[in-house]
Amino acid sequence: MIDLRTPVLNLAKALMFMREVNGSNRSELIDEMIRRTSLDPTQRLPWCAAFVAWVGYAALGKQWPLKRVAGCMSLYNDARGKGLVGTVPVPGAIFLLWGTGHDGITRFKHTGFVVEKGESAVWTTREGNTNLAGSAEGDGAFERKREFKTEDRFIYWWDGVE
Repeated sequence: MIDLRTPVLNLAKALMFMREVNGSNRSELIDEMIRRTSLDPTQRLPWCAAFVAWVGYAALGKQWPLKRVAGCMSLYNDARGKGLVGTVPVPGAIFLLWGTGHDGITRFKHTGFVVEKGESAVWTTREGNTNLAGSAEGDGAFERKREFKTEDRFIYWWDGVE
């Protein structure tokens, strides 16, 4: 039996070419990701959670256990309600970074996929709406290195697959 995390992480890797064009938070593919969450891409919304939802649904279809949402708090609330949230990073998990967003509100502000553990407490991630510096409001999809904090959370979404 195939580990469902593999196709999800592979698709996320295949999208590392994505960059915003036509202004902030826009491109044909980003617009499609936002539309799939039932929102209007002309609003130029942050798209990290839409990236996670789009990748999950594109890779697994109806087996993807999470709602198609564009917000980190909505993603967290859905996963928490399904008992899928934990405090330890593991390969394949969805990470949620806690902190103050660009709007000044403290909450889960950025998300993406955990790929693998590197040296010490550094993890490789694949995420949308970031940049090489790690911004939660970047210009593309990138593979990054991150150190997680105790306030951050992880969604073990494969536990919700039936």
